Amino acid sequence: MSTDARRPTATARRPLGPSQVTILGGFLAERQRINRERTLPHGFDQLRHSGALSNLHLAAGADGLLASAGLDGSVRIWRALEAQSDTQVRAAESDRIGSLAFIQGRLAAASTGQGVLLWNPAQPQKAEKPLAARRKIRALAVSTDGKLAAGTDQGAILLWRSGLAQTPVELPGHTGSVTSLSFAPDGSRLASASVDGTLRLWSAAQPEHKPLRLSGHAGWVWAVAFTADGEMLVSGGADRTVRVWPTRPQPLADTVCAHKKRNLTPEEWRAYFPADLPWEATCP
Repeated sequence: MSTDARRPTATARRPLGPSQVTILGGFLAERQRINRERTLPHGFDQLRHSGALSNLHLAAGADGLLASAGLDGSVRIWRALEAQSDTQVRAAESDRIGSLAFIQGRLAAASTGQGVLLWNPAQPQKAEKPLAARRKIRALAVSTDGKLAAGTDQGAILLWRSGLAQTPVELPGHTGSVTSLSFAPDGSRLASASVDGTLRLWSAAQPEHKPLRLSGHAGWVWAVAFTADGEMLVSGGADRTVRVWPTRPQPLADTVCAHKKRNLTPEEWRAYFPADLPWEATCP
């Protein structure tokens, strides 16, 4: 589907630059989740990395694993959020780590030179064979049902739908580096942001379908995330705006109608909306 929806339902202007949006989508989001899900031990703020931090990720569940990446390319795993409990799994290297994620008991790291790096936290000193080893990876996302998405420097997205040992599906579309990825809470849809200035909304269950293209930012898009109910997407860009986009039938159909002046086709409807919602004409 080549639908291009240009009008988000709401726009809130904020004095956010690229680095601030990255922090908003990474460090602060993880810090808020840590505070919400765990009682922090005294002295949490004394956890120290070897250099400036570029990314944090907290494992789901009660095992208390926290992964951190530095601007120098190093990666550490912290246990139980306790100071001096860290293990360095990767020393400083020339390639950057753009994103971290825990999946299937492993820590995954997006490397700009060596693909998706993998470690087993139980054996952190022994790196596993990387995924897509020759690709430059900028962003990662993991769904609640175990899918892994990796955004590349060239604009394609790699999607592992049924295990990391399988060959990923490649999703073409973006014309610039993918900067951020987010799965819907139920894992059915995948949102991506790019330096090409657009967002795309994919069907994770039917990735062969063309994505919905969302444009409106004046410049690079740095971060994207679904709301907790999956009803909206929130994006932040280099234009210093935070934008909110509908992802469900009526508000999304209204947006499409306003721009394309036509109804969604039955195929487009099935690709992007829940199976229990039958197709209907939505444009006047």
